[in-house]
Amino acid sequence: MGPIAKAAALAAMMLCIGAAQAQPQGPRPIELSAKAAFNHRHSKVQLPPVLAGLPRTKAMELEPDQLDTISEYATSDLSESYTVYIYRNVAGGLPVWFDGARRMIERRAELGVATLHSAGEFVPPGRANASGLLATYGVAGTNYRSSGVALVPVGEWLIKLRASSRSLSPAQLDARMKAALAEIAWPDKMAPAPEAVAVAPCATSLALSGDAKPVGKDDESGAAMLVGALLGQGGADEKPSDQPPPATRWCRDSIELPEAGVYRADERKDGYFLAIADAGRGISVGPSAAHLLIQADKEKPGRERYEVRLILLSQTMASTLLDRLPPPAQALAIAKEGRFATSFGTWGEGKGRLTIGPDALQ
Repeated sequence: MGPIAKAAALAAMMLCIGAAQAQPQGPRPIELSAKAAFNHRHSKVQLPPVLAGLPRTKAMELEPDQLDTISEYATSDLSESYTVYIYRNVAGGLPVWFDGARRMIERRAELGVATLHSAGEFVPPGRANASGLLATYGVAGTNYRSSGVALVPVGEWLIKLRASSRSLSPAQLDARMKAALAEIAWPDKMAPAPEAVAVAPCATSLALSGDAKPVGKDDESGAAMLVGALLGQGGADEKPSDQPPPATRWCRDSIELPEAGVYRADERKDGYFLAIADAGRGISVGPSAAHLLIQADKEKPGRERYEVRLILLSQTMASTLLDRLPPPAQALAIAKEGRFATSFGTWGEGKGRLTIGPDALQ
């Protein structure tokens, strides 16, 4: 399955998750002349019509308003190909999506059996620090010889380069990928980015105690869901800082799901993040910050409450409150069911728009 077909498959997957909400409409061609660069209007990254000596063969928009775009470069016989993805970074962070991209290579049967050649941080063009991650693989069992992926941050956007070759060694592909990244026109000014730290296996386990159950509806739980939505809206309006944000140490949990990677920030035991595929969308699970805020003024705070949040590139949806931390498989099932209590927009005309679902105050 090629990169464009994979994009279509991702769009179909997202239609199945949170089906009751507005979703991406599927890939749409970006009309460009053969000699025109693609100017990504939000990140200000400019992709040339020829990259690493290969002509652009396709340019598509996976989600409206260039929230997720794909530009493909390849030889006529597909013996060498480079694909550049640009998508909004709304959750999880660069290390999570890089790890997801690596796992896609390692599990991509049509590419062949991938063996890691090298992986680590590097200094992207226009940067002074090692804020990017790059990995290359040797490939056996098919007519491919090497494959690789690189991920670079630009403000609230991630730029991913995927490459495959039937002739280049992994070391040669590594050098060719870095040269290709240097051919891209990057913005003169970019928000500071932290040093990239690759994902490692978690050393601890999640604090799970069985499946979660919805909390009975009352004035307090309804207020917590509404406050939670408003807190989320506030986060969407944060202004960029001139200082790089602190680097989060992400780890991969030992729990395996076929449809999503399970990641935890700084070894936390009371929450986790489910990365859907490798393109920015995911499910955040943990204590309800709004419920904690409401309980803070009480002499005898009640039991902690949890929530499941589906985070898409233009909106975030939250479940009703739960009595405990749900296991990853249950959280994924809740998101697939699509019955969210609240939804708020984080982009475009819908930014700041709060929608209350029928489950919120019943």
